[in-house]
Amino acid sequence: MSEPTVYIKGYKVDRDKIKATYGSTENDPENIRFLAIWKKFPLPFKYLGNGREPDGSIALVLVLEDEYDRERLEKIEIPSLTAPYTKAFTPGIWVSI
Repeated sequence: MSEPTVYIKGYKVDRDKIKATYGSTENDPENIRFLAIWKKFPLPFKYLGNGREPDGSIALVLVLEDEYDRERLEKIEIPSLTAPYTKAFTPGIWVSI
C-alpha cells in the first residue's frame, strides 16, 4: 500500500526572483545564502516543507495549509504578500516530498 499524497500550499523561496532582484556572487552563484530569508517571512506558517516543482526540482516552501485533497486545498484562501516579499516568494501548491 502506497502512502497518500500530501499537497502543500504556501509560498516558496523563489531563487530565480531573488537572483533577478539581488543578483548573485561568484562565491554563491545559486543564491543559497538567501535561503535564510524565510526568517523574515511576514505571515505565520505551519512548517517549512519541500515541494516538488513541475520540472522535478525541489522547492523550499513555507507551508500555510496542507491537505490530502488537492481540490479542497485549492479552495482554501491564503493571505497575499506585498512588496518587498513578492520579490522573494511565490505562491503555489506542491506535492510534499
